[in-house]
Amino acid sequence: MKIEQREIVSFLNSIEKEYPVSTWKHSGIDIWPILRLRIWVELSNRALDLNTNESDLAISPISKVKRALFAPLIWVLKSFSDFNKSYFILPKGDLFVLGDGASFIRKNDLFFDRFVDSLDSFLPSGKLKLVRADSGTYYYTPRYSKSFFIQPKIDRVILGAILKSRFFKGNEELQIPKGLQEHLKAYNLEDFVNPNFLKQRVIRMKALSKMFYSILKKGNYKAGLSVCYYTEFGMALNKACRDLKINSFDIQHGVQGDNHGSYAKWIQNPGGEGYSLLPSYFLVWSPHEKEVIRKWGNLSKKHDALDLGNLQFNAWRLERANSQFKSGLEDIINPKLTSVLISLGWDLSDEVTLRTTLEIMKKYQNEYNWLFRLHPSMMNEKEKTRLKEMLASNGIQNYEMDMCSSVSLFDVLAITDIHITHSSSVVLEASWFKIKSIITSEYGWGIFNGQLAADQIFQALTQNELDEALKSIEINRSENKLNKLFDVSDIKDGIDKFLTLVS
Repeated sequence: MKIEQREIVSFLNSIEKEYPVSTWKHSGIDIWPILRLRIWVELSNRALDLNTNESDLAISPISKVKRALFAPLIWVLKSFSDFNKSYFILPKGDLFVLGDGASFIRKNDLFFDRFVDSLDSFLPSGKLKLVRADSGTYYYTPRYSKSFFIQPKIDRVILGAILKSRFFKGNEELQIPKGLQEHLKAYNLEDFVNPNFLKQRVIRMKALSKMFYSILKKGNYKAGLSVCYYTEFGMALNKACRDLKINSFDIQHGVQGDNHGSYAKWIQNPGGEGYSLLPSYFLVWSPHEKEVIRKWGNLSKKHDALDLGNLQFNAWRLERANSQFKSGLEDIINPKLTSVLISLGWDLSDEVTLRTTLEIMKKYQNEYNWLFRLHPSMMNEKEKTRLKEMLASNGIQNYEMDMCSSVSLFDVLAITDIHITHSSSVVLEASWFKIKSIITSEYGWGIFNGQLAADQIFQALTQNELDEALKSIEINRSENKLNKLFDVSDIKDGIDKFLTLVS
């Protein structure tokens, strides 16, 4: 059963209002965050008309075994191929950061982590040591800074937990709140509270948090941070930090707001202690996201938000403020034409999803500079080839993709006049440049409508609507627009506040 994106958090809140989910634990692990985030992902996929399951859950046990068995070989090959930028054993440090392994751009022909490397650039030199562990299976090399490929270690722990859950069931019964299964039938989710499944997730969460506990304690770390806390291992890191009585942080990497189930309206407070699987602090881009967190975080004193700004944007502002830097994009576009940026989302780059945009591109392909920006998960030659073949089959030749996807997003936005997307968070980043966005989906409109000024975003679900929106947007190429971005006086305050929390 399909659901509108804006209705998902309301459904989650209907559960929280009716059932005592905040006190629902098994073997010391909070159950509700695990279940809430699984429901959120499933219903979001339905709102997007995606057939995929929750990413980690969609991987079969056999595939997980294969990945765990072959991962050490891949780890050795990738680590040694980038020897000088590889940690072979996690060192001691001050800040342990779990990266998502995907959020990279090219900087000096090296893979620069947009969030973690940017954060590191603001830390006092020689006073705080940041150690990055890259999750995921992308293994991007050569890297800009040193890191540890942690996914094989995670996979081994998960494999051990899977085997344990199969052969050692345990005696403690997992209780399901009475009536909850019936409540979930509204969206055919009753199987999500299968006791055996939830017990397996608890076993995995305990094993992963134990792994991170050991890493943090041995390394004498002062804090743990993650990009995208709501992965299974991100939540496990938060739990380990709580057990060690150190702060954990989530680094904002995309859209949050009132309609995001990971960040909005956790309306039940577990006895004033908050949820151990959630971060102590959310490092957010703006006062809007901070307010979303504080509406529910203040129910306990365990969750709060710090307006640190977009780390990559702030680093870009500082770097560009006193330089005459040019990205090279200026030389490959026609300055007489309007430049239109199309930003793609994860798993939202198929021909059906992009149909309206493709039709407009074909119609006006020689009347605009068309700039394609790929999602970080698409930064491989196979995916680029697929997209280029799709564009060619639609008769589209005039566009730029490779450079627009590898340089800083903000270098691309600096030459952009109009932005088009299904639902990418680039809508927010474009707004900082006073660039108007055209949103081509109901899903995306549900995210951004109300979060940005009405004259900042346009909805266009058909070719005619997109055509009209393109023609109606007034282009402002005033240099004052960019000059204001380079006022960097607002950056220091947020960083100083962060440093007090990790000292």
